[in-house]
Amino acid sequence: MQQYLNLEWVDQKQAKVSVEVVQVVETDTVIRPSQEVLQELLTLVEDGDIQSVVETVEELQKSQGTSTAFTQEILQLANSFQLQRLQTFIEYYLDSN
Repeated sequence: MQQYLNLEWVDQKQAKVSVEVVQVVETDTVIRPSQEVLQELLTLVEDGDIQSVVETVEELQKSQGTSTAFTQEILQLANSFQLQRLQTFIEYYLDSN
């Protein structure tokens, strides 16, 4: 089923960060949100609440007045329902502070 529907199971553990996430981190200056916002996003991802993730990031973009590499990556991962990559991406920024 996974092969035919092109799914990525959330319960599968990935040993390394995806190439896309590493590329964003290395190539763009990332303006990350506060620890509180990161924690809120992580909780929403863990709950599988993608719609609230998108809404939170869109509000963040409005408050910053611009779209950043961070918000663009979050929206791309959320809109393609890549929960494991999204969680890994957010955890990277939580752990790097």
